[in-house]
Amino acid sequence: MRQKIGIIFICLGLLSIAGAIGLKYYNAWDDKRAAESSAVLTDMIQENILDYIETNQNSEEEDNIADDDNEDTENIPVVYIDNNTYLGILKIPALGLALPVNSEWSYAKLKNSPCRFSGSINKSLTVAAHNYKNHFGNLTALIPGDDVILTDVNGREHKYKVAESEPVRATAMGTMTVTAYPLTLFTCNYNGSARFAVRCSAAE
Repeated sequence: MRQKIGIIFICLGLLSIAGAIGLKYYNAWDDKRAAESSAVLTDMIQENILDYIETNQNSEEEDNIADDDNEDTENIPVVYIDNNTYLGILKIPALGLALPVNSEWSYAKLKNSPCRFSGSINKSLTVAAHNYKNHFGNLTALIPGDDVILTDVNGREHKYKVAESEPVRATAMGTMTVTAYPLTLFTCNYNGSARFAVRCSAAE
């Protein structure tokens, strides 16, 4: 009887080890997939930006798309790619990142790119992303003064500086969006029990 119980515990232990190894490889694969998807989307958005600039460089009207300063966040200028809308490219030089930003968020959309969680460009924009290594997994490494640049689909650069960062309880989402900072970036840990936010001020 004891021998059978011992065998059962050994089998359970082996299954646990196999599960941990499988999870590790899945996470690595998912991270790589997300990075590749973001790279393709970033290139496509950049092409759209260049096309827009070329089309409008001799036009007296600088913006044929809705102005992003409009308080109505539904009027954010976007480009359409594969049934999704993107508001621009987010660059974080200190982390070597250039990422597309989806104009709407959902857990499914977060699998491929950072997403606008709330707000609008120049109006308390909050961007969320998974903690993939090639998305927001290294946000904790940012320090005050680091540059953050958001290039909108009209080719305009909105420049920011990291002002501060803070851990945020998973249940305190209101503090994520109620802020005087023009840009907030945030992600969560692997089990979603805690979040980390980076607040950015407009660069002078």
